[in-house]
Amino acid sequence: MVSFDIHDHSNTGTEAIHVNLFSYLVKNDVENGEILPDLATDWELIDDETWEFTLREDATFHNGDSVTAEDVKFTLERVSSDDTLQEYENYRQIEEVEVIDDYTFQIHTNGPQPAMLNRISRLGSGILPKDYIEENDWDHFCASLSVQGPINLCSGRWMTG
Repeated sequence: MVSFDIHDHSNTGTEAIHVNLFSYLVKNDVENGEILPDLATDWELIDDETWEFTLREDATFHNGDSVTAEDVKFTLERVSSDDTLQEYENYRQIEEVEVIDDYTFQIHTNGPQPAMLNRISRLGSGILPKDYIEENDWDHFCASLSVQGPINLCSGRWMTG
């Protein structure tokens, strides 16, 4: 385990742990070559540079906070704007995440991104709890891991999220 920071590692062993702690917008079913829903229930390519997504309304982080479009914006804009993060090169194509409402958002890119769905289903795409991190700071988040994946480290129980 290199780091709990989803954006600052490129280690597949670490990612094998992260996929059990964080949920993604979509999942890549490599056996069937399909993109499957995870936190996002629907998505659509609006134009060459805009993807629109709708989130599940029942998704929560382990601390009980709802997963919202603001969390997605916080997560993707962090990695797409901070060139010190190891995952920056994979996300720098994202210019902005526009929040439409609590459960709808658009990803605006700096050109056509036909691999966007694959990109957000991989390393560095787990969704972070914006309010929790802003209230408690990054180090506290990494120590407490209030995330939304299938394993809740705080309770020691397997949870569906």
